[in-house]
Amino acid sequence: MRTLHEIYLEEQKLYEEKQDRLKAQEQAEKEWWEAIMRVQDEKAFVLEVMKCEGAATSRKIVG
Repeated sequence: MRTLHEIYLEEQKLYEEKQDRLKAQEQAEKEWWEAIMRVQDEKAFVLEVMKCEGAATSRKIVG
């Protein structure tokens, strides 16, 4: 049979593992948000360029 101290140490180790997993999950979520923001910024930029190019093309056709 294990001692109370051994059980306590295992419990502490499991708690620390849980904390590490939570930190890793938080970091992964932060990285995901940064990536999605970059993609959305890029999409907005491309849409703006397309809008400007469309306006320029329209002026050439009309003019």
